[in-house]
Amino acid sequence: MNDRQQNELRAITLYTRLCSVPLFEESENDAEILGTGTLFMVNSQHYLVTAAHVLEELIATNRLERIGIPLGGLSAAVSNLGKCNIETFKISDPFDAAIIRFEQPELIGALQIGWHFLSPKDLSSIRADMPNCLVAGYPRVTTRKAGWQLSPKFFCFVSSLLSEVPEYADEVREGLDIFLKHRENGEELDGGTSEVPNLKGVSGASIWGVIPNSGGSVWSAESRLRVIGVQTSCRSGSYIRGKSWELAARVFRRFDERAFEEIEAALNR
Repeated sequence: MNDRQQNELRAITLYTRLCSVPLFEESENDAEILGTGTLFMVNSQHYLVTAAHVLEELIATNRLERIGIPLGGLSAAVSNLGKCNIETFKISDPFDAAIIRFEQPELIGALQIGWHFLSPKDLSSIRADMPNCLVAGYPRVTTRKAGWQLSPKFFCFVSSLLSEVPEYADEVREGLDIFLKHRENGEELDGGTSEVPNLKGVSGASIWGVIPNSGGSVWSAESRLRVIGVQTSCRSGSYIRGKSWELAARVFRRFDERAFEEIEAALNR
């Protein structure tokens, strides 16, 4: 990896970290990483997008108050979701996406200070000129714990789309499922390589596609990255699986028809 590639990887990592939020489960005597989510704003409303299976058990047992969300990447403060609305497809279906709409202005304001909300302009369908992709989130195995205090370590995994459905994948829906190559080793920001950790805890993270630099414009991570899906599972050494944002758009339709239309327009442009 040359200096330019290393600088680009560093910029991509810093940008995706601003957009990728760890979700905690906090009980009376413990805390754990539930998964990863992405903050999103559309039609003047603020949301968090993740995988349905990340939240399903807590929804089923009516324990949403145990879900914690940090108010910033470097902040120790963690808030519960407060007043919110949640829409989800059940994991028993071949759909796995959940949307949380925040309803408390104070929480939204705090999240806007500590994180970055994406919008429809940051979305894309899968494109032929998108050979490189990445998943960014917080693996449970690399999280440091001290009592209830969690210190998640952020990872950005660079990969590529698979041209064929993997042999062991089941219940595949054309146009809905996304498969990336799972690489056992990856490049570090210092130019070295390391083993990719178990991805449990990354579920719900965004799958990003890298688009070509157009018109000789100044390179930036924000201009080159588009969210194409939500990561849902992994088969080590074989593939990372996700659901396209076409699925997330269907969930948004339950909240707001205008939001659905804006998202669909972005995906179809």
